[in-house]
Amino acid sequence: MISMKVYLRPSDVEGIPGLGDLILVETQFSAYPVSAFVGAGTAAPEGVVDLNNLYGIDRTTLRIAGGEKSLLRIYRGGTLSTLLHYRRFPASDGNVTVAEPVKGFFADVNLDGRVDEEDFAEFRKQYRSLPDDVAYNPDFNFLADPAGKVDAQDFARFAKEYGRTGVQ
Repeated sequence: MISMKVYLRPSDVEGIPGLGDLILVETQFSAYPVSAFVGAGTAAPEGVVDLNNLYGIDRTTLRIAGGEKSLLRIYRGGTLSTLLHYRRFPASDGNVTVAEPVKGFFADVNLDGRVDEEDFAEFRKQYRSLPDDVAYNPDFNFLADPAGKVDAQDFARFAKEYGRTGVQ
């Protein structure tokens, strides 16, 4: 099982955190995504997804060993925005546990082992976004700063890694 925390905009704190947010987990190994509502079974803004419900094309449960790449789509309630989070599944110890999915190298946004034009295309969508924007994704704020804006400093850090291969 994985537990994914969903980003809350500063202006959303007054309301019920994460109300209506939906997490959808997709993998390259599963033809069918798995979903969970934020706050279902946990305190918002967190959602727990049961990975035993991931099924392959042959309709059998996928065996998650850990390290498999996944895409978590967060459909934000009350907006038309979708946040994309590329993560790896945490290592399994055979017991039923709840763990957070693992981020990869910051500049390899899509976890394909290369920092290339595909990663840049994802970064470009977030460039100049602010924490209160409906589509703001904190994964792209590479340098912590008080304003939280995805800005030129984040771009410079990304650009320094552009072209790198073999990243984990």
